[in-house]
This record gives sequence, structure tokens and C-alpha cells, in this order.
Amino acid sequence: MNDIRYGLRFGAMVMLCIVLTLTSCRTTRQQRSDAKGLVQEMLADPEARDVSGRFSVTYGSQGPLTIKARMQWNNYIHLSYSALGLLEVAAVDLLPRGVVIANRINGTYTEVSYSDIPYLDGVKVDFRTVQGLLWDRMFVYGESDNASAAGHLDLLLNDKKNGTRIFSDDVSDFRFELDEAGRVSGISKNTLLYKASMRYSFPEAPNAANMPSQASLSMNFGTKSVSARLRYSGFAPVKGAGDGRIDISSLSRIPLSDMLSIIRKYL
Repeated sequence: MNDIRYGLRFGAMVMLCIVLTLTSCRTTRQQRSDAKGLVQEMLADPEARDVSGRFSVTYGSQGPLTIKARMQWNNYIHLSYSALGLLEVAAVDLLPRGVVIANRINGTYTEVSYSDIPYLDGVKVDFRTVQGLLWDRMFVYGESDNASAAGHLDLLLNDKKNGTRIFSDDVSDFRFELDEAGRVSGISKNTLLYKASMRYSFPEAPNAANMPSQASLSMNFGTKSVSARLRYSGFAPVKGAGDGRIDISSLSRIPLSDMLSIIRKYL
């Protein structure tokens, strides 16, 4: 029962992480970027476009849960939880067109667009947003062309003492902090309702997939706060072909409302 609870809680947690990017609040554009080369570099496709590894996820006092990940740049992000590392209990596919959640316990799945997820209707969150958060890259909502995306990013702060640069996009007002090595070390967004931030740590020596070693997510809703930590483990380029996405051919599709009712039983 605990494995079922953890697996379905994992599905709920992934949806929560998407919801944490709620609402779009703009700031006034202060100056055009004078670091276009750096922006284009952080918008460009990563060298390793197809990687696999594991996340060790701690959410509040829950966890850690070991989540298996397969991520294909601009294609899909597949996350799964297995009981005792053997039997897959739950899986989530984040796709350009939407989200697929599979419950292996009762053989069901649901598929929805990002705008159909509760609280996200009309909010500027898409696949590239989630992809950027997990991959620690810059992104601009609705822009798949890197040159067009670069035109929406402005340099707000250039601290020459420590090499830190902060950029903001004029579409959904995410802010990106780049360290002296030119890596995205933090992503944040502030609105009247909440403050959200993602901070990254990096290994001393770059790993095979050039991924962070850890990401810490924090949210503040007035006096309430939520936090989660993701530890990256064993990420490396995938060798050989293969599709890591959920095979829904043997699953029965159910409405999102029914899947949420199942998930709530295990929260």
C-alpha cells in the first residue's frame, strides 16, 4: 500500500511542480540585452539531447523517492516510480502537446493539455517551461525558435564583481540568474500571490550529461511555504535508439477528474 501511495503521490507532485509556475506578471523592460551571445548559448540545444538518470525527490517531509527519468530535448520527459525498483507503479510523460499520467495499479491513464490542468487555464506554462526547469536552461513561453526567444530576454543586472547576470523575459516574467561560468544557477518568478524559485548546484567536475547535481524548489504563499529538493544521479547520454515514453496501448483512458480522485486517496 505504501508503494501505491508513493507512486500516486509522485504523480500529484509532478502536477504540483507544474502548478507552481502559476500566473504571469510582467515587469517593465529596463534595457535590451548586451549579452546576446550568452542568451543564445543558454537557449541552444544541449550537447546531450537524449539522457537518462534518476532523481531523488524530497518534498517537504516526504521522501526521498527515487524517480527514474528519461529526457529527450524538445520531445518528452518521462518520469516513473517503481516499487522496490522493480514494478512500475506510476509514470508521467511531459510532452509538447500536454501531460500523460499512468496509474499502473489499475491500468489507467489520463492525457490533458497544460491549459486543462486545474489552475493553469490561460497561464503561460508549456513543455519548454518544465523542460527548462529540469534541464536548468533558459526558456520563453510559446517560443520554439531560439532566435525569436532571445528577442524576449533582457539583461536586468550585470554584477561585474562576481560575474552574476540576471535576465528577464517579457512574456511570463521568469528571471534567470547566470553565474560567472555562464550556467543558469537560479530561476525565479514573483507575483502578488506568491514567490517561487529554483536554485541549482553543480558537481565539481561536469558529469557525462552536463546536468546539475541538485535543484531546490521553494514556494511562498503569504505565510505558507512549500519546498522540494531534487538530487540528480547517474545522468548520462542514452546509447542506441528507443522510445522511453509511456505505452498506453494496454491502458484504459479515464478523465482527469477521476485520476485526481485516485491520487487524492494517497495524499
